[in-house]
Amino acid sequence: MFLKNYKSRVILIVAFLSTLTLGSLAFAAQWYEYYLDAENATASEAWVTAIDNLKKAIEKEPRPEKSKRAYGMRRIDYYPYLKLGFAYLAIGNIQEAQLACAQSKKYGVAPETELNECFQRIAQLSGIVATTPPQPLVTSVPATAPVSVTPLDSKDTPPQIIIVEIPPAIEGEILTIQIAGADDHGIKEIRIVVKKPGSRGLLIESDPIVETPRSIQQKFDVSKNLSLEPGKNEILIEAIDTSGQITQETVTVFRQTPQLPYPERKDQVYAVIIGIGNYQDDRIPDLRFTENDAQGLYNVLTNPAYGGIPPEHIKLLLHKDATVPNIKSAIGTWLRAQADEQDTVLIYYAGHGAPEGNETYWVTYEANIDDLYATALSNNEVSDMLRRIQSKRMVTFLDACYSAATVNRTRGTRGMPTEIPWEKFQGEGRITITASNGKQESLEDEEYGHGVFTYHLLEGLKGKADGSAGTERDGVVDVDEIWNYVRERVKADARQRGNLQEPVLQTDLYSSGIPLTYNLKYFEEQQKAAEAKKHEQEIRQKQKKLAELYERGDIQTEHFECALEMLASGAPPNKYLEDLLAGKISSKTFNQFFVCEP
Repeated sequence: MFLKNYKSRVILIVAFLSTLTLGSLAFAAQWYEYYLDAENATASEAWVTAIDNLKKAIEKEPRPEKSKRAYGMRRIDYYPYLKLGFAYLAIGNIQEAQLACAQSKKYGVAPETELNECFQRIAQLSGIVATTPPQPLVTSVPATAPVSVTPLDSKDTPPQIIIVEIPPAIEGEILTIQIAGADDHGIKEIRIVVKKPGSRGLLIESDPIVETPRSIQQKFDVSKNLSLEPGKNEILIEAIDTSGQITQETVTVFRQTPQLPYPERKDQVYAVIIGIGNYQDDRIPDLRFTENDAQGLYNVLTNPAYGGIPPEHIKLLLHKDATVPNIKSAIGTWLRAQADEQDTVLIYYAGHGAPEGNETYWVTYEANIDDLYATALSNNEVSDMLRRIQSKRMVTFLDACYSAATVNRTRGTRGMPTEIPWEKFQGEGRITITASNGKQESLEDEEYGHGVFTYHLLEGLKGKADGSAGTERDGVVDVDEIWNYVRERVKADARQRGNLQEPVLQTDLYSSGIPLTYNLKYFEEQQKAAEAKKHEQEIRQKQKKLAELYERGDIQTEHFECALEMLASGAPPNKYLEDLLAGKISSKTFNQFFVCEP
């Protein structure tokens, strides 16, 4: 009887303990499962998943603890805030990393060495963001208010932007960006803009990419391919939640220019680039894109991928710098002193022009519309300055108007000249390419962010004009090709808008084929073709070596056939096959360890 009662009690106790254990397991699963999933995601560097699971674990169990009981006898070190901090550091989100590590420090249970490491990495990354490349630079602030420390469990916060992975530098044109927006109220919209800073802080912006979820979601993933310019690119990301709060992040990525076999120039190139959009005289209407135009040309010419002209060979005069004395000094004095007869000179002007009497003027920044003779730069003066320059290879680009300074513009145009002012720029070796024929309007375009003429000029100089003069592409854009490309593109563009605009070429005894810029894509294609040819030759040599070993009976038939297939298919290199062909291992070792990987 006692034994029977004893066994019954033992069974009851075991059942009771099992109930406690299973109950603990069921309770722990609400935070422990999330925490375990976060650790697995961290191990595989899936940082967005890790962040999501850590936040869920914190929501279920906000208090960290050393040797915390998960279920039954199972105990773990539960440091969710510290791990969250490191996860945010991995994606470059300094602000959230600091909040998480500060929360971990507040509870005081995380290992001090790891906590110190978290704060040290935050300090290092903050220093990187404030300085220079090549690290991926990420800054994040709410767009409508200063940064403030908000508790992690607060429900009234701006949206988060989680950058999954962005390299600090790329070699190709296309960058694939993977980001996510998260917000407790729901994400309404994500906007992405690529910005190319100019030499004086002027930003050349791409059209924004706008992504909107089909339905309101607390987390919205976006993957986009972005086209980057060679050099420094700033990518602005905005997340907007349903309550109208905005968070912005700016990421800096460098598109590296590969070492390409550009032909060496025999001449030096010097340029003066002028862009005026706002004037001291309030009666002169502003121009929206002229400074963008000038800055864009400067960027193309100085970029090693296109022009490669040393910055010290170019005078860039924007806005307040574009005065009569400065322009005269740049063209009439500086260019005269720098450029020899065999050098190439480029002059670009984007701004207002205006007639007064029988003369036409470049309307400079300080011009008084009532007294252009005394305050602006006449085309006679420009012509006199050009005659002071020795170069016999001079190209002038004009994207200017000659009447809009005296009337209110109602459309995005740059007006109509009353005469053909560039006729005075004639001379041996001089070429003038203008935006219109003198009787037509010169269009501007919001979508391009440039005047239509200059937009196609820039695209042509970046390589699209190569081969447009009826010749095969050779990697160099010359003046004949840029003229043909710009003329056709501007005419077609204007027709699509219901307008007429036809650029004009004026020249007098010039040598055709003056090189202007390089076609980066052409040389990249040539390099890839050469690399592919070299790779094909290497494969053939390896196949020949393999056949010789097989004919001698050094390798087995099945190994030979599989190795041939691997070489022909472009499969990843096999260590034992590569070592055999390089003479690093014997055929016996190869036959023993080689595994067919078709």
